[in-house]
Amino acid sequence: LVNDETVDAVHDTFLRETFTEQIAPHLEPMPLTGGDTPPFLKNHRVYLAAEVWEGSDTSWVPSYHLVEVPTDFVPRFFTLPPRGEVHEVMFLDDIIRYNLDQVFPGEEVGHSYALKLTRDAELYVDDEFEVDLVDAIRLSLGKRDTGLPSRFLYDMRMPYVLIHRLQHELRLAEEDLVLGARYHNLSGLPEVRPIRPHLPGVATPTPPDTRDRSVALGVGGHCGSGNPHAVPIVRPLRTLLGRGRRGPGRSGDGADRVPCRP
Repeated sequence: LVNDETVDAVHDTFLRETFTEQIAPHLEPMPLTGGDTPPFLKNHRVYLAAEVWEGSDTSWVPSYHLVEVPTDFVPRFFTLPPRGEVHEVMFLDDIIRYNLDQVFPGEEVGHSYALKLTRDAELYVDDEFEVDLVDAIRLSLGKRDTGLPSRFLYDMRMPYVLIHRLQHELRLAEEDLVLGARYHNLSGLPEVRPIRPHLPGVATPTPPDTRDRSVALGVGGHCGSGNPHAVPIVRPLRTLLGRGRRGPGRSGDGADRVPCRP
């Protein structure tokens, strides 16, 4: 895995052509202007905050622009042309970083930092369940795209002046800020194509069948043994639902209980 700083110069032509043909048409940089209307960041999308000095600007203070990483249109990972036995993979984020001079032609581009905004999608249902639960969940999910900001994840390398600027422009509270790393949304790692598909895979172990009560008791007996691989038995869903109907502090007949010896 290489980034925009460690990639070999031999890949320059590939990275420039890939950016021009596949990525650049989907980029729409948003300047942070400090106006009354805050920039709208899409929910759960990765953005790069880029430092930019205009060609005629001799000040020490850069302007900042947000560039969305367009994973709706372009793969998150690119396999670079192999060099003998060397196989390299690169994040889409880093290909954009590598080509920021093409995004802002004629301007001096400094560092760029990843960030991601999560919008409010909490589910509020009262104890009486006055609304249908399925409908409530559907409405809650629909709020994700336009809801209020609830979590702002940012690159730990981001300078404080930029963090403060983003907090002010996006109307974020202090508790909304969450320290992150260089890359966000790593759930897409399975998208990486196998470079050597002929290599054997790793067999997934089969868990014990706890429907057999003797097996369940045997596994449960290891709960206090200090074995980090022992998994305590989870109560069947019907047991939990039954306890919910009976209310707290009341137990049933214990038919579904599995003892766990200390």
